[in-house]
Amino acid sequence: MKSKKALVNAIYGMVGYIILMVTNLVTRSFLVRTLQLDLAGVDTVFKNFLSFLSLAELGLSTGLIYKLYDPILQENKIEIKKILNFYKQAYKIISLVFMSGAVVFACLTWIAIKEFNPVYLGCLFMLYAGDTVASYLYANRKALIIADQRNYIVSRNDALISVGSMVVQVGCLLYLPTILPIDRFVSFIIFATVKIVCRVIGALFIGRKFRQLYPDIYADKSKETISKPERRALYKNMGAMLMHRIGAVSVTASGSAIVSGFKDVKMAGIYGNYMIIVNALNMMLAQIFNGVTASFGQLSVSSDREFVHKKFNLLHFTNFLIMAFFTTSFAVIVQPFIRLWVGDESLFGDTTVFLLCAYIYISGIRRVVLMAKDSAGLFRPDRYLALLEAIINIVLSIILINILGVDGLIIANFASMIIVPLWSQPYLVFKYVMQNLKKYKFYYYRYVIYLAAAAGEVFLTFYLAKTFIDPYISNILVNLIVRAVLCIIVPNVINLVLFFKTSEMKDLLQTVKQILQSFKKA
Repeated sequence: MKSKKALVNAIYGMVGYIILMVTNLVTRSFLVRTLQLDLAGVDTVFKNFLSFLSLAELGLSTGLIYKLYDPILQENKIEIKKILNFYKQAYKIISLVFMSGAVVFACLTWIAIKEFNPVYLGCLFMLYAGDTVASYLYANRKALIIADQRNYIVSRNDALISVGSMVVQVGCLLYLPTILPIDRFVSFIIFATVKIVCRVIGALFIGRKFRQLYPDIYADKSKETISKPERRALYKNMGAMLMHRIGAVSVTASGSAIVSGFKDVKMAGIYGNYMIIVNALNMMLAQIFNGVTASFGQLSVSSDREFVHKKFNLLHFTNFLIMAFFTTSFAVIVQPFIRLWVGDESLFGDTTVFLLCAYIYISGIRRVVLMAKDSAGLFRPDRYLALLEAIINIVLSIILINILGVDGLIIANFASMIIVPLWSQPYLVFKYVMQNLKKYKFYYYRYVIYLAAAAGEVFLTFYLAKTFIDPYISNILVNLIVRAVLCIIVPNVINLVLFFKTSEMKDLLQTVKQILQSFKKA
């Protein structure tokens, strides 16, 4: 039953995020074409700024979900209510801190973006900040739904709201200027306001679903929260999670701000176009594994270590199969896709594309390790290493962007991941979750084999596309479709041949077979 729930959540998460990704791409395309590349660059830089401000959230959602696993397993509704009350209070404080920080950032946006009026930029940034705060509405209720292995509800809701937001935003960009005497700057403000309204509607839907699923918890009007010792333990974890978020944000969100500050806002816009696709792939992967995190978390507290390790190897192999496909597809498809999506003026060179491939694979193949680490609540042991990662990344980024341009920035991003978390996070998982450091080295044995296979698949598929597709198919759309078919076939067939006899492939096929049989019986 847990496997079935995990698969349902993973499927909904993947499909939901594909919808989210498509709507974001469509919205971005119209944003670039109607408001021009410089304002699209502002959108990218603002989102990076908000990622830094989101540090105020302290990784609370991750900690909340971890904290809920045990009382859900024990069906302890009183304890669940206490936890939800605590986090409701916490999110109120976080919202105030976030908006206070947003006011400071709004006054400083001109430092990174010099092309536009500072007052206009400040007002626009506050709207973007309002959108983030709107996402905190009913965040505690959403966390319970996720911890209870009902991620599919959240994924479905997010997808529907995303489609609705896209339709209204694109409609405003295209038709409002033909009806009202407004310029592109006013259109941008309306564009941002629509997103806030849609975000609030989505939160209200989640609140309504919570009342339907958990009427007893909703009817309980108790204000009691968790005990002081529990709060102290959570505060320690929250401090550790803050450090981890600083490390993650320094890698994922500092790029556009650095490009804008050291190059220009148009270059930040081009960089942002590629990073939308990169982040979409990473987030799609996260959605897939978010669907199984709760199941793995409950498994790790109720099963023997050998069985947990077996499931970890299966998920690691699945992680590799997905990343080999994602990385190959990015390498082969991204250039014609960018041309078709936003035009030739937004293209980087092939060298930059391959560097982004390295970044995508290195960051993505860690997903199963992060899942195991988060499900066990391992936030404190490597908290200072996360800060070290942030420092290394920012220092390298500033140095290398002045030498190699955007390529230097990308090198800095994946170099900081190699230097710090690539070795430290698996060590913690094998020490505390698997409780067997002897098997730690075998993780890297698999890692090297998977890396070699993925790299070979990327270069082979890229070579086949350049040699056998480009000389014969000049139409961009047809070229893109044929390349996509090639990406579906080549890496997946190679992996099937290479790993068909491995225990992980057999376990994966057996698991899929069992789940499909359970669906037929249901």
